[in-house]
Amino acid sequence: MRGGSRLWPLALLVLTAIWAAATYFGRAAHGVTGSDPCAYAQMAVDLVQHGTLLHRFPLAPLAAELGIASWPTVHVGYHLPAPGES
Repeated sequence: MRGGSRLWPLALLVLTAIWAAATYFGRAAHGVTGSDPCAYAQMAVDLVQHGTLLHRFPLAPLAAELGIASWPTVHVGYHLPAPGES
């Protein structure tokens, strides 16, 4: 019985590692991409300066006015806001 009680910490460690790996690889990539760490830095600057994580892209409204696709004007790591968002 005493030998079995020594395995609990090891079993807990293994289960924790499996859970952490599943969480990291299964959920960590949702939302903003990690493809450009500078996007996170810009989000922090926007949060401090403007109180929001939304970043203004000056070329996006121009592209909309010209009737061309605006997705190429948005930097990697961001997405276009949904209609009605500002």
